[in-house]
Order: sequence, then C-alpha cells, then structure tokens
Amino acid sequence: MKIDFINALYTIIIWLSLFFGTVLLTPKYNRKSSNIFLSLNLLLVGVQFAINYLLINEYLINPPLYMCSFGFLYGPLIFLFVEFSLIKEKVFKPLDALHFLPGAFIYITSILGYGYCDFLHPLLLPTMLIYFLLALRKIIVYRKTIPQVTAKGIGLETNWLLALLFICVINSILSIIESYSVSFQFMGKELSIGYFVLIGVLVFVNWIIYHGIINPNYFLGITGDDVKIAAMNRSKYSDGSKNDNREYLTSISKELNRYMEKNRSYLEQDINLDSLAEALEVHPRVLSQTINRIEGKNFSDYINSLRVDEAKNLLEEGKGTLLPIKEVMYSTGFTSRSVFNTVFKKKTGLTPSEYRQKTKLN
Repeated sequence: MKIDFINALYTIIIWLSLFFGTVLLTPKYNRKSSNIFLSLNLLLVGVQFAINYLLINEYLINPPLYMCSFGFLYGPLIFLFVEFSLIKEKVFKPLDALHFLPGAFIYITSILGYGYCDFLHPLLLPTMLIYFLLALRKIIVYRKTIPQVTAKGIGLETNWLLALLFICVINSILSIIESYSVSFQFMGKELSIGYFVLIGVLVFVNWIIYHGIINPNYFLGITGDDVKIAAMNRSKYSDGSKNDNREYLTSISKELNRYMEKNRSYLEQDINLDSLAEALEVHPRVLSQTINRIEGKNFSDYINSLRVDEAKNLLEEGKGTLLPIKEVMYSTGFTSRSVFNTVFKKKTGLTPSEYRQKTKLN
C-alpha cells in the first residue's frame, strides 16, 4: 500500500509536469518569453521524477551521474521567469546563459564519465536560496516601482510569485533533509521526509499550472527608467530640500491640475506616467518629481484620488442617474472590483456600497 501511494504521487507529478510543460511551449502560451522558463521548470520536474520513479522501482540500479544537475537549474529558471515577467522588453542575452553553467558542467562531465554530484551537493541549497533571493528582490523593486508610473495596478498580482518562491524554498530544504535519510515518528508510524517532498512538488506543479496556464497573471512590466524614477523619489532629497527647483515643479503642478480638470485624463484606464508626461510636454522624471514632492503622493495615489472623488459623486443619491457600482467602477477608470474597493476604502474608510448606503441615509 505504501509503495502504491508513492507510485501514484510520482505518476501524477510526472504526467502533469510533462503535459503542461509541453502546453506552455505551444503558440498560445510561448508568445510570452517568460513562459519558456516556466515550461522548462515543469519539464525538468517531469524528467527528474521519471528517473526517480525508475530508481525506486529498481528499473535503474544507480542514479545517473548528472542527477544533481537538476537542482542547479531550478533556481536560474525561476529567477529568469520572474525577471522576464516583470521587466518590460527583457531579452535573453549571452550573459544570461551563464546562469546554467553549473548544471551544464555537471551534465557534460557526467557524459565523459566524471561524477561531481557528491562534491557539489553541499552547494545546492545555498545556490537555490541565492536565486530565490534575487527573484524576491526583483519582485520588491517591481512593487515599489509600479505605483510611481501607473495607476492601473498596485502590484498585488505578484503575490502568487511570492508564494511560488516560498514553495520552492520549502521544497529545497525538505529535499536536502531527505538526502540524509531523515525520518520521524508520527502516531506510532515512521514517516519519511520523502512523503512531504512529493506533496510539496505536487503543490509546486499545480501552483504553476493554475497561475501560469488556467488563470494567468499578466504583469504590467517596468523599464529601467521606471526603476530610476522610483529610486529618485525614495532618495535622500525626496522632500525637495536640495538639488530641486521647487518653484519650477510648483508651476508644473499647477499646469498638471489644470490639465486634469479640463481633460479628466484620470478616467482613462490606461493612463500612465509616460503618456501624461507626453501630454504635458515634460520629462517623465520631472512629472514624477512634481507629483511626489509638490502633491505629496506617488503617481498611483494621485490618479486614484481623483478617481475616488469622481466615484463619490457618481455614488451619491440624487446627483443625476444612479449608476450601478460596477458601472461606476468602469466609468472612473478602474478595471478590477477588488482594486476599486481597496482604493476607495483606503481614501474614504468605506467600501463603495457602504458609501452609497451612508449618503442615501443622510
């Protein structure tokens, strides 16, 4: 019964990984270059666990000399998936190939009859943790940058990436522990860490399938200039006390507010820092400085404050035709009900429906 349960888990992991890894390579999904790294992750899981399946059922006597090369590939693939997902117009460069050098070295030398896995195995977990930390840094930079350049998203779409990194770290630690044949007693039964490794990998595979294929998250993406703008606004002199022409920025602020009052561009769903700067004929960095240092808000807060004011007018009873809340959401530039509710409550302390009810009672 024990071996049947393990074999069933192996079969499910292998089938899901190989099938959906192949699906991600089809034209429908491979238009996003980041999906290639997600696909390779799944395919590697499928191949590695197919080999493990053969080993535990004694179809193979000894593990291949290149077995640990898989572990040195997962970290780079996850990191590159995150980077290509979050960075706009990111392209694969020769330097990016260096990430795969350790895994390629182990595989090539194994073909020549050399096995370095015993020697390199202690480096596996630190290497993977370094890549996960690098991916985490990319996510943090993205979440700090997005509010400075667009009002369309607030970075919450990266939550599944954070969860993916957490799952990877837990699985990596469990895999290292398993290599030392560690087991423990639970309710009088001896349980191997291997059980939890299999379950963890199954969670990892299904997490990718759900968020990468069934319910994909489309990231807005940021550029190098966007990152510099966000860093500038977090700099030492973000209060405008030095290296800053405050009088000039104040004039830009007045022009910005006049433009918004006249054109109501904040109602546009796709408004961003670049498009607004182009309309005002100023550099995006200058406009960002203006909003942060004169208006005292980041770009997202500035636009959403105007949107919430507009939404409040539309929600109030007796001011024209009473619109459904969903229509109010779209009319004021929001595209997500959850984002609309979150932003509205942050500004007013009430959800849109609560605000409407309150004004109705008054």
